Amino acid sequence: MIITITGTPGTGKTYFAKLLAKKIGYRYLDLNGMIKAERLYDGYDRKDKTFDVDTKKLSRFLNMLLKKYSYNKDDPNQKNNIKVFHGLMDKSIDLKKFFQKSKLRYTRKNSVNNIIIDSHLSHYIDSDICFVMRTSIDKLSKRLKKRKYPKKKIMDNVESEIFGLCLEEAKALKHKCVIINN
Repeated sequence: MIITITGTPGTGKTYFAKLLAKKIGYRYLDLNGMIKAERLYDGYDRKDKTFDVDTKKLSRFLNMLLKKYSYNKDDPNQKNNIKVFHGLMDKSIDLKKFFQKSKLRYTRKNSVNNIIIDSHLSHYIDSDICFVMRTSIDKLSKRLKKRKYPKKKIMDNVESEIFGLCLEEAKALKHKCVIINN
């Protein structure tokens, strides 16, 4: 099973992705790290301090790499987890409540076929479920300032969060989305 976790930088994707991976026994992939390691970018914008990623190139590379990862309808744990996720689709749930209330199962058997991909670009990948992280503008601003982001980059990310850009893009790409508020 492929699970993608997307959202504006600073919304808590990595925190959530690692918690979820540990809870259900899936592999964790830091897509941003892979983009740098595999040079899946066209260049670096020094002013904004960001890599210019070719999303089509990224999508082709990952779809090829992720062929071995797929939902197995015969695995009862995967079947349970996808049922839980689908029950939450298009709903907005608090991060703490998600882990308290959801009856997820740990999948040790066939765990090599399961992966969680963490990045603000992960919604460009075909997946079985896409979690979209959201947070308040105040929290986001504080987190990005703490990371020492330039003012323009903070404003760009705040604007992206206000408009729900990652969620809208994920929906436009026909993802089954679960919204997690952090």
